Amino acid sequence: MAINFSTFKNRRLAMKIIPQNLLHAKAGRVLPLQLARVFFAAFVMSIFPLTANAVPHTVEGSDITESEWQSWPSWCKAVFLASEWANSSKFRGRLTGTAIDSERKSFMATYGVHGPHHLCLAIIYINRARSMTNEKGEFSPRKNLIKKAINEISYSEQRTPKTAPGISLLNAYRGIAFHLNGESTKAIAAWEEGIRLQPSKKDSYLAWAQSLIADKNYLEAHRLLSRYDKSKEYETADGEYFIGFTLYKLGKKTEAKERIDKAHALGYPFPGLKKKIDAEIKSKK
Repeated sequence: MAINFSTFKNRRLAMKIIPQNLLHAKAGRVLPLQLARVFFAAFVMSIFPLTANAVPHTVEGSDITESEWQSWPSWCKAVFLASEWANSSKFRGRLTGTAIDSERKSFMATYGVHGPHHLCLAIIYINRARSMTNEKGEFSPRKNLIKKAINEISYSEQRTPKTAPGISLLNAYRGIAFHLNGESTKAIAAWEEGIRLQPSKKDSYLAWAQSLIADKNYLEAHRLLSRYDKSKEYETADGEYFIGFTLYKLGKKTEAKERIDKAHALGYPFPGLKKKIDAEIKSKK
């Protein structure tokens, strides 16, 4: 029985892996183990043709929730709706074509990250993984989400030049995904690269600092944020907040209050720490 290579999508590769003396077998003869393995390999290639830059598997927007949609930045909504993934999405039509084009152009000018819809799905996967318990097992739902996030970010990272204005943002999320996956060395390397390439941008500093804060390493987090404070391009609400937060945890309440007050003046929305610091300072007077 001859193998019918017309059924294989990757014929050239299939011919290479199947030796010529195995191309034929007598009718009714039981296939030897070697030939069975060859048939299996050829079958796998026929349904999963090899590509150098395969696009990661995605949810294609089918299971994005309303709350996840609302939490996305406006540019994520635009680049998602501009992608083919939106064709079967319930969010199709949420933005006008003009609004989509405007947001996409603004995003590319501000960040310049290629394949941004992949980064946006990674953000959803990261947030979902963070909301789940740290389940054990390589194939747990949480682990699967983290791996998806890493794959989606890698797709964008491989196509984005290191000179892109949003490289700090991209490296921030790369580091977060690696950190969630328990790969601390890779996470720190990603954050360090983001800081080295764009020392005045906040994204990689803040992502790294939050991981240190989660580990209750407030002193190291403050040292890192002090580096950011000296080189930042401008003040931001979250930047000032986290500097203030680490100062508070280190017992420097007066300095912390100055930063937290500034964070709220810049639009930081959550008043919990501000009220706590104000109450503690007032009680000592």
